[in-house]
Amino acid sequence: MKKKQIGSVYVDSGQLMITDPCYLKRWINNEFVDSKLEAPPYSYSYDGACNATLSPNKAGSLENGFGVAFSSGYGDGEYPVFATYNKEGRIVKVEIIMGE
Repeated sequence: MKKKQIGSVYVDSGQLMITDPCYLKRWINNEFVDSKLEAPPYSYSYDGACNATLSPNKAGSLENGFGVAFSSGYGDGEYPVFATYNKEGRIVKVEIIMGE
């Protein structure tokens, strides 16, 4: 298997989310409400993503499996993204390195 850097992600909220772009039309663009913490599954929204990253696991699945949100290691900044390819050239693993 071959591993190579395929890009970087930039973080400005101390958290990241993985989602399929086709679900973004369902995204609820709201504000984080600190006084109303959600329990899993978290809503597919900014508030839900914040609740997931503030949970004891620092991560969680968002409503209906539309995405997963997680704390970004050391907060804001740039993090390298690597892909591992199998012998057929298909991506079989993606890693975001958020610290040593």
